[in-house]
Amino acid sequence: MNRRRQVQTVSNKPRNLRRRIAVAGALLIAWTANVAAQEGSPDTGPVPPSMKFWEFVQPIPLDKTGDSPWSDFVLTPEVFDGARTDLADLRLFDAAGKELPFSRRELRTKDAMTEAKSTPFNESQGADGSSQVSLDLGEARIEHNEVQIRTPGSGFRRQAVVEGSDDGEQWSKLADKPLLNFRDVDQRLTVDTVQYSSCRFRYVRLTVHQDPQTDRAPVKIETAIVRRRVQVPGEGVTRTVPIGPREATRTDRGAGSRWMIDLGGQNVPCERLIVTIDDPEFARDYTIEAGGPAGSRESFWRIGDGTWQRRAGESGKVMVATFQETKAARLRLYVTDHSNPPLNISSVQVAAPARQIVFARPADLPGPLTLYFGYPKAEAPNYDFARNLPETLKPAPIRLNAGARAANPAFEPEPLPLTERLPWLIYVVLGIAVAVLGALIANLARAAIRVSDARDAVPTS
Repeated sequence: MNRRRQVQTVSNKPRNLRRRIAVAGALLIAWTANVAAQEGSPDTGPVPPSMKFWEFVQPIPLDKTGDSPWSDFVLTPEVFDGARTDLADLRLFDAAGKELPFSRRELRTKDAMTEAKSTPFNESQGADGSSQVSLDLGEARIEHNEVQIRTPGSGFRRQAVVEGSDDGEQWSKLADKPLLNFRDVDQRLTVDTVQYSSCRFRYVRLTVHQDPQTDRAPVKIETAIVRRRVQVPGEGVTRTVPIGPREATRTDRGAGSRWMIDLGGQNVPCERLIVTIDDPEFARDYTIEAGGPAGSRESFWRIGDGTWQRRAGESGKVMVATFQETKAARLRLYVTDHSNPPLNISSVQVAAPARQIVFARPADLPGPLTLYFGYPKAEAPNYDFARNLPETLKPAPIRLNAGARAANPAFEPEPLPLTERLPWLIYVVLGIAVAVLGALIANLARAAIRVSDARDAVPTS
């Protein structure tokens, strides 16, 4: 009887041991999963209110006054060199430490449109199958220069006539142009806007004729929108940049020359190269490549090519290369010389649309301001001020000049996760876990042997 109790007691020990091993294994798996998640996806977290993680600062003196409620300044290459590529880490503070909302704009030449409110009337059809409608733009007599006309269907060419009038009786023709809608396998051509010289006619009359090839009934004018389209001029930044010595090389067309051009920082935008050449006449093919800073592994890529030519008597003419805007640290200029002597390049300039920072400027704004940048984990601020700021600012903002970039005196590198600060720790912990599991398995094996031995020792009856 005592032996049976002993066997039962020994047999219960492996069960308790297995429970302990299961609990320990579950805890170990949960811990390992947590460590792996931290290792693979570091926690970025929200942007901290303190600016200690921003690496660079740039002073913005409030040294100019005016009657505009806004001020602005243009970003310099030093900012592109230290900020995020998308400039989402820019922050602006006044001298009292208060964050200032701002709007970041790219001053590229673009079209601005203003839609005129209109009331349609006298919708009718002509004897020739045309459709006609008149629009009343109101007594304000606003300026307009285009109308968008939408008609149903596809695969058509319909002639549209636009007329204007001050009294609705005497009409002057403003435009007579076709409306197009054609679709191919992978292309589509749609022309539904008619432009004309700017005018202030109160009434606009539209007449749309049938396409004799596709239309069998008068075409309904679904919508007609009168607009004023104006071109908003942009603002470019042109800088003289250093150019390295000429290097003899071979291009893909033959013998040539190569020059390295330093843009003064990383991720500097450029879309135009202006080269001053002293030679009286020439005709050379060129290629322009963009790349990263010196010493980086980033390879160069082609961004533009063409031909520069100067005939006798055209001295003083600069050579210009325009390409799609790119962000780079250096440019590489190749010129194919063949058997001609190399060109004498005296200066190089790069140009790109200005990046403007606009902010509200109350009379009591404490200065100087400070621009912070250089925090890769920062999120875009998305200020309401930027979304509500008018497209055209009148009066123009007071232009300020940014100072030189400096290191943030309060800068502290953001602490790395524990697994990055002590990369060996995870291997030590995993080694200990393996040793513990091995010990548990050994104990389980010994307990199983004891149970088996105890059962063998019990006499059978």
